[in-house]
Amino acid sequence: MVRVMDEEKKNPKTLVFAVRTYAKREYDVAKGILNRILSARESIKKIVSSQVLDEIINDLNQVINEIKGIELEERESVLERILRRRLQNLVLSLERIVEDLRGISTRFKSINEKIVAYSSERRIKISYDPIPGDIWEKIADEFRIVGSDLQTHTETLAVLIDNMKTLFESLATKEIEEKLRNIVNRLSGFTKNVTSINYPKIYSILVHEDRPGYILVEAQSYTDVEKAVYGLRYAKLPRSQSTTAEEMMKVFKRKPKAEMIEVGAIVEITRGPLVGLKGRVTRVDPKKKEVTIEILDSNYPLPFTIKSYYIRVIDQKRTEER
Repeated sequence: MVRVMDEEKKNPKTLVFAVRTYAKREYDVAKGILNRILSARESIKKIVSSQVLDEIINDLNQVINEIKGIELEERESVLERILRRRLQNLVLSLERIVEDLRGISTRFKSINEKIVAYSSERRIKISYDPIPGDIWEKIADEFRIVGSDLQTHTETLAVLIDNMKTLFESLATKEIEEKLRNIVNRLSGFTKNVTSINYPKIYSILVHEDRPGYILVEAQSYTDVEKAVYGLRYAKLPRSQSTTAEEMMKVFKRKPKAEMIEVGAIVEITRGPLVGLKGRVTRVDPKKKEVTIEILDSNYPLPFTIKSYYIRVIDQKRTEER
């Protein structure tokens, strides 16, 4: 079992989904899900520590200064006044976008500082990531919100440049327009990298020998499991049906191993149509994890074979005579 989030911090409202696997590749699918989570974390680290956005902001500031340096003819014709007003509005709009982008950059730096701080604390001693899963969930949520705001500002800048196309043509400033469009393209590419990161809120992954062909994934929602599983080989997306972690743990309570059950032990059947009946063990097959028992309250011998984890040992040493 791989736990991605601290057990003490785990959201009590999590759900458990059964993911179908093929070709006995349960562990491969589980590793694939874990790798996607770790990959998303690394992508977030890379972006928030990147200087790309700051470089774009600096280039945009240089273009703003070039626009401010455009000289119009001194004669105050109607056309000149319109062009001057449009230039002023363009500069003001670009400066507002620069301030917004600086705010985005500051928020990215804040996320990066949190990651560095939590990493230095090493609150959990595991090799693949020193930051607990509950902290990563908060970081991913904050990153997603910042990415959404960044996308809004990117779209605003793109629309602004398109609307100013006639202004650039009137002023014969094709070079400035090309610089602005280049900045928009770079910013759009950076924004796409940010918004394309889908961090699945997966809390644990369980591969159990008693459930071949399936792995159990504990997550916040079906959408998170879908993000983690989609496209993985040997895995099929689960249905939206789910259960709670508490209910699932009842199924996986420790069952008595066949090796621990002795012939003559008195047991009680805990599952199946004969649940509640008591019997005496007459044979044990550790290899198949099966035991053969005879019902105690039967008028004639009624031996049958059952899996060892479907019974509960009442008395290991006692042997009852029929």
